[in-house]
Amino acid sequence: MTGWDLRGVTYERLRSTPVQWPAAEETGPDRNPIRYIGGGEPRFPTPGGRAVFHARPHMPAAELPDDDYPFVLNTGRLQHQWHTLTKTGRVPKLNKLNPGPFVELHPLDAGKLGIAEGDSVEVASRRGRAVLPAVVTDRVRPGAVSHRSTGTTSSAST
Repeated sequence: MTGWDLRGVTYERLRSTPVQWPAAEETGPDRNPIRYIGGGEPRFPTPGGRAVFHARPHMPAAELPDDDYPFVLNTGRLQHQWHTLTKTGRVPKLNKLNPGPFVELHPLDAGKLGIAEGDSVEVASRRGRAVLPAVVTDRVRPGAVSHRSTGTTSSAST
């Protein structure tokens, strides 16, 4: 359940135009006036209708890389998959783009560890382990590995 009123969104309506929530009625506006004013500027539930940003204090990471786990493990996302696959995980066309999980590592780290593209790599953290095919790429920084699973950032060994 999303918590947003989508009763007015139907497949037939979506075939002709995109619809923005809330959409309580099928005959209602495509872009809801509650969210937009005037020439389409965003509106927020504040007295001035503008967003308010609140600064948060810096908090150090709960775990940092060490001798046992020298890499930062990022649980990455794929550009064509989101919502931890709850919305897109059953779309065959998207699943063909990356049919299985993988771990990305920087070419410098792959060279130091003797890992080549497609090699099976064991990624281990303090909470578990996985064996995944390697993708060698500069999309991740040296000292970091990334995989497409969900979760939080922690330290890892390879």
